[in-house]
Amino acid sequence: MVSLGPAEFQMGSPPSEPGRNANERLHTRRIDRQFSIATKEVTVQQFQRFLEDHPEMRVDNVDDHLRHEVDVAQGNVSWFAATAYCNWLTAREGFDPDQRCYAPNSDGSYSEGMKLSRDYLTRTGYRLPTEAEWEYACRAGTTTQWNCGQSAELLSQYAWVRTNSGGKTQRVGTKKPNLFGLFDMHGNMYEWCQEHFEINYPKEVEDVADKWLWIDDTRRSLRSGSSSSSPAFVRSADRNGDRPSLTGPNVGFRVARTLRIVPATSQP
Repeated sequence: MVSLGPAEFQMGSPPSEPGRNANERLHTRRIDRQFSIATKEVTVQQFQRFLEDHPEMRVDNVDDHLRHEVDVAQGNVSWFAATAYCNWLTAREGFDPDQRCYAPNSDGSYSEGMKLSRDYLTRTGYRLPTEAEWEYACRAGTTTQWNCGQSAELLSQYAWVRTNSGGKTQRVGTKKPNLFGLFDMHGNMYEWCQEHFEINYPKEVEDVADKWLWIDDTRRSLRSGSSSSSPAFVRSADRNGDRPSLTGPNVGFRVARTLRIVPATSQP
């Protein structure tokens, strides 16, 4: 995990950026907390430990060519399953139950009807990163298409994309990290983010808690692109969203957690 924030940065992309989509409006975003985010995507080995404790959460592994590679990024993970993993990891590492960020539904399962724990952004348990946290972590202080600059040729040293992966998921951490020490922020695996997917960014400057209903019709945010994506679709600002029940061989996640809230008057 790498500790980041609080932060204020330019989120989105300028109109001149090649490959830009209309849902990437450039705007100021403020993160009023210190948070940590995993340096790598959750792997098959890590997720298998979770499945051993929760066999009811049946999840296929990865592409056949890497099915026995324990350090490959875990795919076929729904947003619901990712939240269950976060709660499991919170308990496994000894956090108090009141620091868990998710609550299962009335049947005790992580699926439609589950709830978001109150004030989850102030809790210290594991969760998915917000879109703002994810993009801030991905950019690592840069404002270019990718965190390594504007060169697609240079991108191949930092990311697994269609042009160098054969369209297949790869082991985590085998490309260069960004300036924050984070690997695979571009490509390899789509990564779930915490909140629902808005076509247009919210008007608020502050990165605030998501209050939408947790139903399967409410799309959740996906970032990063995958090993099957072209370079244009792994840009720092590129955004996607889909149903929280979605699974696919190129859909995974990385974990994050709040460390402390920093009042605006004490921020640097």
